[in-house]
Amino acid sequence: MPKKYTIDFCNGPIFSKLVLFTLPLIGMLLLQLAFNTADYMVVGRFASSKALAGVGATSSLTNLLTMFFFGLSVGGNVVAGNAFGAKDMTLLRNTARTSFTVAVAGGFALGLLGIIVCPYLLRMMNTPPEILPLSIKYMRILFSGMVFTSAYNFGSAFLRAVGDTRRPLVFLTFAGIVNVVLNVIFVVCFHRDVDGVAMATVISKAISAILVWVVIARMEEVNGLPLNKLRINWQIFGRMLGIGIPSGLQSFSFNIANIVIQTCMNSFGALAMAGNIAALSLEHLLSAVGSGFHQTAISFSAQNVGGKKFGRLKKGTIYCCVTSMVSMGLLSLVMLCFGRQLLALYSKTDTGVIEWGLQRMAVMLPFYFSSGLMNSLTGTMRGSGHSTAAFVIVLFGACFFRIGWILLVFPTHRTMGMLLLALPLSWILICTGCVIFLWHVFRKLSD
Repeated sequence: MPKKYTIDFCNGPIFSKLVLFTLPLIGMLLLQLAFNTADYMVVGRFASSKALAGVGATSSLTNLLTMFFFGLSVGGNVVAGNAFGAKDMTLLRNTARTSFTVAVAGGFALGLLGIIVCPYLLRMMNTPPEILPLSIKYMRILFSGMVFTSAYNFGSAFLRAVGDTRRPLVFLTFAGIVNVVLNVIFVVCFHRDVDGVAMATVISKAISAILVWVVIARMEEVNGLPLNKLRINWQIFGRMLGIGIPSGLQSFSFNIANIVIQTCMNSFGALAMAGNIAALSLEHLLSAVGSGFHQTAISFSAQNVGGKKFGRLKKGTIYCCVTSMVSMGLLSLVMLCFGRQLLALYSKTDTGVIEWGLQRMAVMLPFYFSSGLMNSLTGTMRGSGHSTAAFVIVLFGACFFRIGWILLVFPTHRTMGMLLLALPLSWILICTGCVIFLWHVFRKLSD
């Protein structure tokens, strides 16, 4: 790979490299969110509020079914980052080929599973009958293209490991433009609803996945992806599992709790669901910033652990934590000031959608700085090899706490605000656990 596309976190200035790495990554994550945001906006403004609720009701469930393979891609990120930091190009090449094989095989398997089970799971979530057929149709089309989502996640994780976030941003920009254009064509011109935006999303993800893996195949260190050499290296796969399974379970535990919250949210009706999804879509812009620093912390930590640069590991962690908190705090303030105007982008007729969305924003946005801190801390733990510890902290702080809140507190105060308060409180609880754990880890590294 040309040197201009890689970032070596083991040498040179730390903060400037973190910024150069994180900014394209945040841009890439924002474009990924633009896929869903474009779906919501086009459906909400040109189809109906029912169609918007039908699309939104699938988000937690879709995330739940994809978290295992997302975790494996994080495992591939860490293994490749260790190899790059240690300058082990043979390990780097074998990691790329194993990642591609797992991504394709796993994507097909997950897609088939999702197509089969999504109707049953949506009914278990108490999805309102008037939007259930729309939600099923949307999910089945998305899962038919799950191999592209899986391939893109694994490919972009590999490129992040070697410090390349710029070319994935270019590819995703092109795919994002295609997605928006196809949304308009399918919904506005051909008068489709959820199936139109789902097909546009699948096509755009296929484009981004193909472009990313073409780049990886042309890397000098990878030396192509010939079919006769595409196999799983079980030793590498075992390392990926050791990091990826706790990582996937961590995200899985988040989404288990979120599904329970979504189920309670569904009891407020389709209008409340639409308002909640509109506000959540805006919050995803903030989450992209937090996820950007999360993935930066993973790559930075993985390279420095591989290169045994523990002093740089500590400094990079502090930079990620402070910068993510400040960035997300300022963006949250802007969204609070212009909440009504932003929510109006999602519904031009139903004022009830906006009012429900404002209720969510009032509860969530003041606490998003703690989400930024949480993302940086858990990313450092994953990248430095403590993925299991991160999972345990998140399991108790997110899954158990949120479900306990819903069972014990929400029944006595059945309002959206009381329901949603479980989310920011869990972020603060997780941050506390991560700080305590990393303080002990860094103190040992100093001894």
